[in-house]
Amino acid sequence: MVESNVAANNPLRRLHIGGKQVQEGWEILNIQSGKGVDFVGDVADLSRFQDDVFDEIYASHVLEHLGYINALPAALTGIHQKLKPGGIFRMSVPDLETLCRLFLDNGMDDK
Repeated sequence: MVESNVAANNPLRRLHIGGKQVQEGWEILNIQSGKGVDFVGDVADLSRFQDDVFDEIYASHVLEHLGYINALPAALTGIHQKLKPGGIFRMSVPDLETLCRLFLDNGMDDK
């Protein structure tokens, strides 16, 4: 299976899905190759990684791009499988309702 240079030097394995910026101690999986990207692939298919291998997984603005019927459940199932028992999963997704409320708020200043 896949082992990166980060994993070889760090007892904790952390995966940033959708990441672009290199952060110490984190491996990056992105749909597009780029500087600092360790793995190119789709969040809905994490089969390249062993199960129970990551201590922490962070999905950054990727889950909202997935179809809710097949791809999102596959991604969440895969993330769960790849986390060690007791591992941490964090995600960032846009909050459309909050953004709309802020946009419509007449009391907002334009700073």
